[in-house]
Amino acid sequence: MSAKSNISMKDIALQAGVTRTTVSLALRDHPRISEATRHRIQVLARNAGYRPDAEMSRVMTSLRRGDRAPQTLAWVTDHSPCPRLRAALYEAAEALGYHLDLIRVDAPPILPARLADILTHRGISGILFSLVRKPDYVAGMDLSPFCACALGCHAEGLHTVEPFSEAPAWCAEESLQLLDQLFRLQQRGFPKRPKRITLRNPPRVSLRARAGAADA
Repeated sequence: MSAKSNISMKDIALQAGVTRTTVSLALRDHPRISEATRHRIQVLARNAGYRPDAEMSRVMTSLRRGDRAPQTLAWVTDHSPCPRLRAALYEAAEALGYHLDLIRVDAPPILPARLADILTHRGISGILFSLVRKPDYVAGMDLSPFCACALGCHAEGLHTVEPFSEAPAWCAEESLQLLDQLFRLQQRGFPKRPKRITLRNPPRVSLRARAGAADA
C-alpha cells in the first residue's frame, strides 16, 4: 500500500503563487479559472504527487450535487463593494460549499436589531461584516446567535482579517475560511472564545506575485 501523500492543496497553492480556492477550482476544471492556469496547476499537483483527501472530496461532492442544502452566509456591508473583492468572495464561498448573500445596511438603512431579525428569519447564522461608514454598527447588534467575523473593520469582539487591496482573492479566502473555522468550532460544541480580535495578516513573502496570480 502506498503511503499517503503529505502534499496539501496549500502546498500546491504556494508553488503556483495562487490561493487555495484557485487550486481547488483548477483541480475540478472549473471554467472560472483560465485554461492555462488550470493546466499549470494540474501539472504541478501531478508532479508533486498530490492526492486529495478521499473523505473531504466525498463531502464536497455531496454538497455540490445538492445532497444537502449549502449553508448560506451573509456578507453585510455599508458601501458599494470592490468588484474584484465581490467576485473573489463569491468564488471562495462556492469553493467552501456555501451560498453568499450580499446585504447592504446603508441603502435603505437597516438597523442592527432589524438585521438580526432578517437573518434569523432566513435561517442564516454566519455573518461576514465589511463596514466602513458604520464602524459602530456591530456594537448595536446581539451576535450571540451567530458566527461572525470581519473583513477590515475592527469591531470589538470580532475576529478580523486585515484588508489587502492588491490581493482581493487572498482577503476573500482568508475571511471565509476564518468564518468556516468558527462554524466548525460551534458544531463541535466548543465554548465561545473570549472577546478579542485576531488579526490575520497577509504573508510578506511573494505578495506581489500572489496579488497578480490570484485572479488568473
